[in-house]
Amino acid sequence: MSDCPSGAWVQLGANAGLELRCWWSTPAASKGNKGEISSVKRVIIVLPEVFGVNAWVRGVADRLAAEGIPALAMPLFARTAPSLELGYSDADLALGRQHKDATNAVQILSDVSVAIGWLRARYPKAAIGVVGF
Repeated sequence: MSDCPSGAWVQLGANAGLELRCWWSTPAASKGNKGEISSVKRVIIVLPEVFGVNAWVRGVADRLAAEGIPALAMPLFARTAPSLELGYSDADLALGRQHKDATNAVQILSDVSVAIGWLRARYPKAAIGVVGF
């Protein structure tokens, strides 16, 4: 796709009492064009590794958008570190693992459900896929 994606931070989950700071990247061609939004066949949720929604994870979402697939990179540890963006040092890995250990599957599934609802409101007919690291 020749159009460059355009990503931005969005907040999800305010109605559920939890704010999920997510990176939302859409193909540039779909900005402001309702016809193209209705023709989107799939969207992807990007789940990060323990380093949070850092530049690399945002880049994954942007690369998906560059291929024509809207992508939402969402945090896994919103309850303990809402804006987690770590590098790849040993200290960062240890900190990320602390947040992982403080989070359980029920919380993650709840947050993913919020993201699915947010995407479904925008793309009611699109298949929703998940990729995780």
